[in-house]
Amino acid sequence: MKTTFAVVEQKNNGATDRRFAYLQHYNALAKNLYFFGTAEMELYQKINGEQKSTFNITNLYFMLRYRAMRNLSFSASYSARTNLIYYETYKDFVDRLLEDEALQGFRFSVNYRPVRKLSIGVRGGYRSRKDDPKPTKNVRAYVSYSNVPGINASATLSATLLETAFLKGQIYSLRLSKDLVPGKLFGSFSYRYVKYDYTYMLGNALQNVGDLNLTWRIMKKLSLSVAYEGQFESSFSYNRIYINLLTRF
Repeated sequence: MKTTFAVVEQKNNGATDRRFAYLQHYNALAKNLYFFGTAEMELYQKINGEQKSTFNITNLYFMLRYRAMRNLSFSASYSARTNLIYYETYKDFVDRLLEDEALQGFRFSVNYRPVRKLSIGVRGGYRSRKDDPKPTKNVRAYVSYSNVPGINASATLSATLLETAFLKGQIYSLRLSKDLVPGKLFGSFSYRYVKYDYTYMLGNALQNVGDLNLTWRIMKKLSLSVAYEGQFESSFSYNRIYINLLTRF
């Protein structure tokens, strides 16, 4: 097993912005059965100028993973979180943030690798907040192959069904990625077809979304990436370009 504990204080212009404790634990409970958990506890509060010590659990996450066979695994997780409050940064919004209820979620997944380069999986999620008219539910199924013959690229095909209090959605996607120049230039392309049917209004939304990413490893600790994303609807089109220069020390 492995356990980590820390106490952190963050400041803004010398004043305490947030003080919290952090606990993380990993444990092999039995053969092929693993547990991971993490929690955050707020230790400081400042309301209407009054400072005091407190102990409130704001974030919880628990996960169990079971490896049934070498190529078949199951996992289940639970998370609960509330708004993180930075009392100096968000001092004009503290009262509103305090009123928000905890967000709770469950997630289940199954992953199967029938052969070395092929992975098949299903993931489901359930998320709710006390004041939500209806919980959010989603299911995602995917097939991934790490080396497609002829193009030597990794490919992932997926389908997602989504239901919230305000809409029902279907998302179908294809992603390809490849080392264009081994060790130097990496590229990826993805396409998503998105359909949303609204609950409280007539009509739906259809989107075709594509993105292209190129990452160039200029030097051992220096890389440059350029990404393009296009979102195309019946009435509008959106185009975005992101440039990122990353260096490591």
